[in-house]
Amino acid sequence: MHPKDFERHIDILARLPLPGLQAHTSVLLPYRNDLMRRYPHLEYRPAAVLALIYPQNGRLQSVLIQRYVYDGVHSGQMAFPGGKAEAEDDSLARTALREAREETGIPEADVHIIRPLTPVKILVSRYEVTPYLGWLPYAPALRPQPGEVAAIHTVDWDYLMQAPWQQELRTYEGRSYPIHFIPLNGQKIWGATAMVIAEIRDLWTRLHGNS
Repeated sequence: MHPKDFERHIDILARLPLPGLQAHTSVLLPYRNDLMRRYPHLEYRPAAVLALIYPQNGRLQSVLIQRYVYDGVHSGQMAFPGGKAEAEDDSLARTALREAREETGIPEADVHIIRPLTPVKILVSRYEVTPYLGWLPYAPALRPQPGEVAAIHTVDWDYLMQAPWQQELRTYEGRSYPIHFIPLNGQKIWGATAMVIAEIRDLWTRLHGNS
């Protein structure tokens, strides 16, 4: 979709019903289902991420970050920019915008929040992440946050929406499970980020049906 066409359909995208867990299940890691059944009453901390869309050279683009390798459960992972809610944030949308600015330099004042998406519970780190779909009418000047972001990856939106899911086995608690991922620049987009993308893909398919 050309950026000008997308701008004309933003209001439709904002009103489409969310598929929610129905979309998430297409990329759910099987061990997540096991953990959800075993720990149904976990408490989660609020967090938010920004799935940004912007135009560049006549095409729609997005931004993903690659986290530094560290001693933690999200070490080296690919993700949309974002993070945990802070006391200064008056909403989770503000959390997503603030974190995106801190991590990548995306100018939060110029981002139009199209809509929130279905929150994703991340069991291993006890965060409930609310994704926000956003539009920026120009290509931002991006810079990685020192100590937090190892690299920034700009990605063609059509690729993010259309690249076939691939599978591999991951071991968790001594058992091997298949996971779904999208390859990008030698990295793999999987887990919670893949779940967010799956829901956006559902919306994107229906948006094309309404265009």
